[in-house]
Amino acid sequence: MGLVYEGKLIHGIRNNAGEIGNLLYRRSDDGETACVETVASGMGLQREACRLKKAFPNSGLFRCEGAPSGYEILQACRRGEPLARKAVENTIHELAVLILNLENALDLGTYVFVGGVMSDPWFFGAVEKEIQRIAQGIHYGIFNWDAVLKISDAGAGSAGLRGACGVAVYGLKGMESRQRFRIIERRESRMDQLQVQTGNERLKRLMLSLAKPEKWKATEELAAASLRAYAADERLARVDTVIIIGHGTSLATAMNAEFLFSRAAGAAARAVPAYQFRSYARDYLKRPERTLVVGISCSGNTESVVKGLEAARQAGALAMGITGRGETKMREISDYLIEADTAVEQEAGMTAYSASHLFLLYSALRAAVLLGEKRGNAKGLKYWEAQWKSVKNAMSALPELFEKMGGLAEEYSQEEMHNVVALGTGPNLGTAQEGALKICEFAWVFGACEELEDFAHGRFREADGKIPLLLLAPHENLQEKVLDLLAGCEIARTPTVIFTQKALPEVQKLADRVILMPAVEEECLTPFLYVFPLWFLGYHFRSRQGKLVGERRFGLKATDISYQAYLSRRQT
Repeated sequence: MGLVYEGKLIHGIRNNAGEIGNLLYRRSDDGETACVETVASGMGLQREACRLKKAFPNSGLFRCEGAPSGYEILQACRRGEPLARKAVENTIHELAVLILNLENALDLGTYVFVGGVMSDPWFFGAVEKEIQRIAQGIHYGIFNWDAVLKISDAGAGSAGLRGACGVAVYGLKGMESRQRFRIIERRESRMDQLQVQTGNERLKRLMLSLAKPEKWKATEELAAASLRAYAADERLARVDTVIIIGHGTSLATAMNAEFLFSRAAGAAARAVPAYQFRSYARDYLKRPERTLVVGISCSGNTESVVKGLEAARQAGALAMGITGRGETKMREISDYLIEADTAVEQEAGMTAYSASHLFLLYSALRAAVLLGEKRGNAKGLKYWEAQWKSVKNAMSALPELFEKMGGLAEEYSQEEMHNVVALGTGPNLGTAQEGALKICEFAWVFGACEELEDFAHGRFREADGKIPLLLLAPHENLQEKVLDLLAGCEIARTPTVIFTQKALPEVQKLADRVILMPAVEEECLTPFLYVFPLWFLGYHFRSRQGKLVGERRFGLKATDISYQAYLSRRQT
């Protein structure tokens, strides 16, 4: 903390003025003596959660190793997790008491809050409510909460100094007007290194856990249970067209699923961005009575996916939702609902979807097999179960692949790579899409996706020595076009990495790196494996910098991109 009086920063005799974080504080419940910093802060929130751990033995907050970060605890609290909710409530109370004590002792009137936990609007509002509750209970009446300035900046290297200087920098005087000010500075977050390491280790364990067959059990059982309810539904027998919709990672899942429905169901399948489909539904639904529209959403509440399914049903098509468990909007409007274990990211405190993508894709596979059986497709459930088993066995190679991509990231980071292009086609165009997206989300490196051939007809000419190409070509039938690209890259000196289960001798000579992948017979199932090296590369790019993998840049997520929300913030 810092103190400003008449526009000047107060230092004190020994330069310690305003260091309230060092004030001693005695807890009322167990008598533990601590300073304010260890109680009313993000670190304090983490300590409080650890202290309450024994009282909540069934909590999923500590399912992964290490203590959850303050941000993870806040997110869990907002989901209603009991331990997290209690920890947050206690921390909010301690912070409110601290502020009221300061007001009583110093009569400051104006407070500037800077830092990670206070950057959360919900948390800030909860502190405000608690201050008002306590103040009313003890007849405080002097506290001017309307004269509070919040500077949301988790990147403040010295929160105390910036808190004091905030008033001076912005020239915020004359607060006697009791007008409410809230200024938001969006900056890159700089978390405590222990929190960064803990968060990154959680993500690493989550991704590598998929190498264990038992990790898939929950989703396999959920998908099977969901589909049993529709086994006797004869409406599926008349379906010959499948449209799969989604956005972001779910669109990538839809692009992968397009080939699952084509191969396993024998239907004409097409992946379409959900917003595009809902806007032009009548152009896509030429024969709605023979069409199944599949909406993919991890949350089950993605607006365009929900409205797309509504448009499908209104036109007379069948609607299928593939999502996680729980009460969702998709559940209300879907003729068929296929569930997957999408809670894994939330439990691990992740902000970017990874494992959920593959769990949703598996549910799509099972839905495609059911549709194929209804349509009399020759390859039934037993065949696809055998193929799926071989894919799970192949995932045992993930730890080795993780290390390989770490070496590749080190090599490219030395050359200061800022852009990456992922190329794929057929079943793995969606894989390239998801890989490029995850490199963006994980590493804050711009990742682009292109179709293998299409890249050669335009953007290839703009590639240079600092934009590596990541080529996904599982089988040899794709490597004729790969050779064309490699020849051009040799001329342009563009770095190339090819992921394949068997490389032609010419490919081995021309490519900078050949990453051999486990063999998978069915090409439409290769996305379950080929997405991992792209995830791993994004992970290593970021973690090698000592930064949190998957951290939201500018604190934004997709649901924050809203004109109405923007207007609301501007008005506030």
